[in-house]
Amino acid sequence: MKLRNICKIDIRLGYALRSKVEQVPDGNMLFIQLKDITADGVFNPSDVYRIQKDDYKPDQLIERCDVLFKSRGWHNSAAAVCEELTPAMAAFPLMVIRVDQNKADPRYVAWWINQRPAQKYFEQQATGSSLRLINRNVVAELEIQLPSLKRQKQIAELADLAREEHEKAVRLADLKKLKMDLRLMELAGSALE
Repeated sequence: MKLRNICKIDIRLGYALRSKVEQVPDGNMLFIQLKDITADGVFNPSDVYRIQKDDYKPDQLIERCDVLFKSRGWHNSAAAVCEELTPAMAAFPLMVIRVDQNKADPRYVAWWINQRPAQKYFEQQATGSSLRLINRNVVAELEIQLPSLKRQKQIAELADLAREEHEKAVRLADLKKLKMDLRLMELAGSALE
């Protein structure tokens, strides 16, 4: 099935500010940028900028569980933003994909977009040589396999658990290396005595 067939609304582009994004600590709007989504499709809400934005339309706001797609760069990852972020908008060149949750689980859709078949499709369809860009029609035409909603939720949950396990394994390896380095430094110090 094509991605456009499981969307509630047309895939839309993020909002383009006319000036540099300035952090406003007491701003009224969260402004999600490319930097807030990792290459492997993890949304990091802790560093999202706040801006002051009074002239916006309600359809520019992100709803809970919208999928944000990085349309520019060498890795076009996606993340389902299922945290409660009100109000928030996405910055261009992010794209907002609002999935019809009666047809698909947004976390599954984001996971699918981050998998090798989708990434290969984007590589083949990209424009630009120095800065790769994926246009909205290319994203809408992405073929996506849709098992049952129950299976989609299971896959999304297992993918989240696998990512968490990987992050913990990397953290554990870093701590082991640090411990070994400290021990070796002790040994090097005792060799000077």
